Amino acid sequence: MKIILKLLYISGKYRFWIILAALIGFITIGSSIGLIMTSAYIIAKAALHPSIFELQVAIVGVRFFGISRGVFRYLERVISHNITFHLLEKFRIWFFKLLAPLYPSKFKNLRSSDILNKSIAQIENLEIFYVKIVGPILISVFVFLTFFFFFGMFSFYYSFIISLFYLLGVIILPIATYQLSKKYNAEILKYQEKLTHQSIDLVAGISELIVFGAEEKFLKRFNKTNHHYILLQRKHAIITALNDSIVLLLMNLAVISVLYFAITEVTNGMLEGVFLSVLTLGTMSIFEAVFPIPQAFSELKKTTQSAKGILELDKIGKSSKTLNQKININDFSININSLNFSYTNTEIIRDFSVSFSQNSFTAIVGKSGSGKSTLANILLKFWEHRKGKIFIGGRDLHSFSQEEIVKHISVLSQQTQLFNLSLQENIKFSKPNATLDEVISAARKANIHNFINSLPNKYDELIGEQGLKLSGGERKRIALARIFLKNTPIMIFDEAASDLDSINEEIILQNILSMKDRKTIIYITHKVTNLKNADNILVMKNGKLIEEGTFNHLMDTNGYFKKMYNIQTNLL
Repeated sequence: MKIILKLLYISGKYRFWIILAALIGFITIGSSIGLIMTSAYIIAKAALHPSIFELQVAIVGVRFFGISRGVFRYLERVISHNITFHLLEKFRIWFFKLLAPLYPSKFKNLRSSDILNKSIAQIENLEIFYVKIVGPILISVFVFLTFFFFFGMFSFYYSFIISLFYLLGVIILPIATYQLSKKYNAEILKYQEKLTHQSIDLVAGISELIVFGAEEKFLKRFNKTNHHYILLQRKHAIITALNDSIVLLLMNLAVISVLYFAITEVTNGMLEGVFLSVLTLGTMSIFEAVFPIPQAFSELKKTTQSAKGILELDKIGKSSKTLNQKININDFSININSLNFSYTNTEIIRDFSVSFSQNSFTAIVGKSGSGKSTLANILLKFWEHRKGKIFIGGRDLHSFSQEEIVKHISVLSQQTQLFNLSLQENIKFSKPNATLDEVISAARKANIHNFINSLPNKYDELIGEQGLKLSGGERKRIALARIFLKNTPIMIFDEAASDLDSINEEIILQNILSMKDRKTIIYITHKVTNLKNADNILVMKNGKLIEEGTFNHLMDTNGYFKKMYNIQTNLL
């Protein structure tokens, strides 16, 4: 019940349009009922050969109901589809807002296929709640109340008969349907998620599967899952078909009951004969509002399960604090005091204290797993530190909103995400309003401009999904161009030289060094041979800062840094 109330609450301003669509849907069905009943009256009355004057009102009624049914059906469809598309947009934005704060600290418990399934299939299931559940229920209520009183004008017994069979169709049958279908709906969602998982695994790992000859095994597993999914869908379809049959049975029983009672009244002279067909066909036509209700309840479990799955993200994100405070700072030095950080039970950074001066180039070196990249994620507030203090310009890192952090800090991560867009659009992700000249300037700093200019479409060249048309080094330089374009006061480069040849590495490093008088630059690398011009070098091992100083100072101390330098020099 809480989930249903939550869904009703988040519909927001669209509640008015949902009710309006239901009202127009009611008028549409009412027009259909009015058309049938008025037509029945004309045919029955005409058999008595009255004057045309006596039929004029009914004839006008037929024309009115016939035209209005088409008009209101069109309006109902327009409004319903408009609501559908706006709600889908609202839900997808809402979903992304739930998702964004979870990256990356809460992402370790989520699979990409889970996120994909939630963002597409489960979001679309939420839309069903308003269009196929709330709407039909409201329409059925409006129809029942209207025609309960209308039939009551002839006799209370007609209202009683209509109420009995109508309420069986909109209350008892839907409850039974819900109980029967909820198991299948839960299983359908489960297998839908499995199919998404397996589809992504198959597509992402297709090359490895072919190389190792394992594609047949994976396809068998996929086909088995798909077979179970189809069986569940079939069982659900049987319940739906059974619902339609039962509603049809209730309708016929109601018609027979009304007809029996009406014949008795006509025989006794209590009812005019022309109303016999009117009441009978009217009873039949009002069940148009009943047919969607069992189907709506059969979808209810699927909808609530989908909502529950999405709202779990909201629960996961509750622990993340959202600050709306905007802080303007002019000092971009970074001071870290006694920082400790761990993933679950694994300690990554231990008793780490250091200062990054403004207008400087500081390198952080160490082997993989020493905590270098984790430190970058902490500075971006992707991971929340619990022990120790971090200050930017004298202000505690915790006091910054995520928006302000991203505004002042840019990071080149080891895993570069490129999109199936043009080169210009990929570079402009860091600054959407950038001009082409600014993009070209950033590309020159990343030493990628000449390559882009050699392409047929230059900066408008599409690069494929994940930059498939580019080499590893080219992808890295596109990512570097993004950082140069964003031009934030604090820049963090995490393994900027990976995938680059020695010529490009040297050019780009010199371009980064040329900016150090205007920025706070943190350069994370495992390669120590080209750091002679660094203002300060931090050496990390097992999460601890073990050495610090200039290149010459560290070489003179004959410690861990010099050992790394000698090993790498011998490998060249």
